[in-house]
Amino acid sequence: MVWDVVVVGAGMAGLLCARRLEQAGYQVRVLEKSRGLGGRMATRRVNDQPIDHGCRFITPTTPLIDQLVQQLELQGLVRPWQPASYKVTPDGQLAVAAPKEWWVAPQGMTAIPKHLAENLGIDRQTRVLGLEAATDSWQISLDEGSAAASEPLTAQAVVLAVPAPQALEILQTVKTQLDPAVWQGLEAVTFEASITVFAGYSSLPETRLAAGSEGWMVYGNPDTPFTWVGLDSGKRDCASVPTVVIQSCDRFAQPYLSAPDLTEAGRHLLEQTAQILEKTLGPSLRQPDWIQVHRWRYATTKSPFPKQSLVTAKPLPLVCCGDWCGGFDVNTAAASGWTAAEEIHNLLSEDSAQFSLQTSLV
Repeated sequence: MVWDVVVVGAGMAGLLCARRLEQAGYQVRVLEKSRGLGGRMATRRVNDQPIDHGCRFITPTTPLIDQLVQQLELQGLVRPWQPASYKVTPDGQLAVAAPKEWWVAPQGMTAIPKHLAENLGIDRQTRVLGLEAATDSWQISLDEGSAAASEPLTAQAVVLAVPAPQALEILQTVKTQLDPAVWQGLEAVTFEASITVFAGYSSLPETRLAAGSEGWMVYGNPDTPFTWVGLDSGKRDCASVPTVVIQSCDRFAQPYLSAPDLTEAGRHLLEQTAQILEKTLGPSLRQPDWIQVHRWRYATTKSPFPKQSLVTAKPLPLVCCGDWCGGFDVNTAAASGWTAAEEIHNLLSEDSAQFSLQTSLV
């Protein structure tokens, strides 16, 4: 079968792109190399309790995400979160951070991409190795161990909704056929890495928090080993035990990116974070009942592509999108995926007005 569009990547950008195209009548297939959905909107369950070890929450800054949050709230998937929020000052003290509009998913942030993925055709554990431009369609090469590798995969257009370095790997097979501006645009995008530690405790001492708050979170500064640490269990309606998530800065993560075992990295991050928080916030994080560690090579966009998507018709219709297109968060990921669908439509059809009217967010 020749698909109209194959979308590589089932994060926020890829899923919104695929939904919009399918609603407009295109035959769309989504390929995801992982078992789960959502990319960095990731949740892990430990002792049957969800823990968000990727995207922490949504802070709407665009009409698109604001609309999505409103619709998800009506379906009971997200709710507002009001933690006590702090930032570490240059002298190592805690100052109250400016309040924002934080939205969380009590069942874990991965509940959002799971909802967006409903009724989409998705092949998980399917790794794309490269593309080949035939006369009028893309031939998509898959890893032999991929779930969908048993038959040839062909599409009129391809969307690469993955981090720019991964898009470069996939496009290596057609580099000489691409417009040089596409390759240069992808190469200019840079990312910062992160090590995420999530830890569980039988109990935590009381903290010096604002009354009535739903847990706490602390933003680091350029001198701290963490960018963010928070009481993840404060986002849950019925958390059985306290759980804390720590997300490192790029400087801390870099030495561990090739480490076969991240246990040492996790314990170092936990110890250093505990030393900073104990002086001001109160609770000791040094003795968890358990910890787990996750490595994010492309955690945050450092140098984004200046537009919402990267588009080319040479040698065939191709669009790259993601949070690295115009920004670095869920808001830009959603806008990029939404825009990518329209760009694909413009490459395949002339009726862009009808496309815009016939699609909805969810």
